Amino acid sequence: MRIAWLRRWWFLGGLIVATPLLGYFVSWMVAWQLVCPRPSFVKTIPADFPYMVESIELTTTDGFRLRGWWVPAPGSDRGAVVLHGHAANRATVLNRVRLLRDAGYQVLAYDARACGESEGNVISFGYWETRDLVASLLWMRQQGVKDLAAIGLSQGASTILLAANELTSIGVKAVVIESPYATLREAVDTRFRLRTGLHSRPWLGLVMDQAESMVGVTMGEVMPIAEAGRLACPAFLVAGEQDVLATPDESRRIYEALPMKGGFWSVPWAGHTDFLSYDPAGYRTRVMGFLEQALPPH
Repeated sequence: MRIAWLRRWWFLGGLIVATPLLGYFVSWMVAWQLVCPRPSFVKTIPADFPYMVESIELTTTDGFRLRGWWVPAPGSDRGAVVLHGHAANRATVLNRVRLLRDAGYQVLAYDARACGESEGNVISFGYWETRDLVASLLWMRQQGVKDLAAIGLSQGASTILLAANELTSIGVKAVVIESPYATLREAVDTRFRLRTGLHSRPWLGLVMDQAESMVGVTMGEVMPIAEAGRLACPAFLVAGEQDVLATPDESRRIYEALPMKGGFWSVPWAGHTDFLSYDPAGYRTRVMGFLEQALPPH
């Protein structure tokens, strides 16, 4: 009886010790999966792409070299930069590049830091990526682009919001934000629950601490919704009604915070997806219609 009693206590003691250690390990793994670099080989431009494409290299103010594609449109002074989503690369937005070039825009698409073929040691959900966006816009200015627009998907959309002050000083005239998250706390919370199947409340603090240490910024500093009010140009927001990563509630709150509302397209039945592929006709009508109105050709 005494041996059985001791075994129970050893088991309970081991469980008490192991549970927080396991929680710490799971939290570290989730945080690292969210912010770790995602280098990838970027596919070449398809042979049937009808426009000239130049491979370019940008350098950010903090010294990272970014790889990108530049699609010039001779005679046009309108330009748009396209930002891909979390852990993706510029090849994933090539459909938008072509659509914009078809409409006469000069277009730049680049790999954000720590993604694709660009340098970088951490993904920060748009916070440090604001420096990538600024570098791309200033480079476009050097190419003679006068009227600038920015289109961002998911993390790219949140990057645009986080860079609101810089966009104002550079003179960006219109932005399209597709599936942005409202706050990094909400984004990490959602992804923790989806990736682990666990309730986030006991462990969210650990995940946040780990992510903050890896990224070098506190979660309270990464709040796209707080920066949305600083955006001094018309903004068009696109959201999926079934999105579980950037929820419809987050999208509505962000749109309400925008000072210059250019339109809100809530896409029926869509999740966290590529809206141009999901509803090409709707995208052309709504998004491109907004851009044509905000940046009319001269």
